[in-house]
Amino acid sequence: MALSKFVKISNVSNLSDARYCAGMMVDILGFEISDPTNEFYVGPDTFKELTGWIAGIDYAGEIKNSSPDNLGDLLSTYDVNHLEFTHKSDAPLFQGTDKKLIYHCQVAKATVQSLVSDLKEVDPYVDIIIIDCESEVNESVITALLKANRFTSKLLKGYDVSPENIQSLPSFWDGIELKTTLEEKPGFKDFGEIMDILELLDED
Repeated sequence: MALSKFVKISNVSNLSDARYCAGMMVDILGFEISDPTNEFYVGPDTFKELTGWIAGIDYAGEIKNSSPDNLGDLLSTYDVNHLEFTHKSDAPLFQGTDKKLIYHCQVAKATVQSLVSDLKEVDPYVDIIIIDCESEVNESVITALLKANRFTSKLLKGYDVSPENIQSLPSFWDGIELKTTLEEKPGFKDFGEIMDILELLDED
């Protein structure tokens, strides 16, 4: 089994999502590891339990908070391949680790014009850039800006990805990020569009 596009899954917090997405051979599973108040937070014991059931997949530690004071503790506790951060000023800090870096760029209407300069600033430090857009941002503007520039990092689309448009993803996107939902109770999970999209990408 193989997928035709690079896929990262975000907000993994339960065994159903972890096992299904690993079975579909996604590239990276992302776990929120820094903020215990986040509804998708995965503690160290839960992380070990979830990843103990799967193999052959890279893991990303998603750090929503800027410059965590306990970064060293997080790195020694969570066995992840990637660190994902949301504040571009943190790129030099995280570069000091031995992890591959992912920059999650949340684009708002007010920040569209600085998008390219922001990405070029962080591009030398990271392996992957995820672009996520707020609803009021005109997608055609984002598309034009990204098509007109080149980056060394993989570009993943983290917004407006659906079964209807996944096969027509513009070529400058190297892949996609999909976000999971919470599990109502253990063992009962509606994978929704994630299942539909991954099945469309399944080359076998």
